[in-house]
Amino acid sequence: MVELGAGRDGPRAITVTADESGVRVTLIGEIDMTDRPALDGALQDVLSRPPAAVTVDLTLLTFLGSSGMEFLARLYDSIHAEGHTVTLLNPSAMVLRSLDTTGMLDWFIVEEQR
Repeated sequence: MVELGAGRDGPRAITVTADESGVRVTLIGEIDMTDRPALDGALQDVLSRPPAAVTVDLTLLTFLGSSGMEFLARLYDSIHAEGHTVTLLNPSAMVLRSLDTTGMLDWFIVEEQR
């Protein structure tokens, strides 16, 4: 887990874990341009593992800036090139709107498990 410090709405963090079902990236709190190095590290962590499907848990995400959107695009490109999928778990309406506006929404599987 990479702790990013406290944001306006509470804690912020990025975690990468893996099990037999694939890799899970969890984004917590506000993810903005200051988090680019941590997002780069998370992407490298994902790509250093054997190719697998990836789930990005957005349940506790309160803000996703352009660096976060770029992270999702880079993650998708890398995982899709290996023949696997990226699932977004519990994205907010704000994230869905941003993905739709940029034409990225169709790239991902979207799951709601609240």
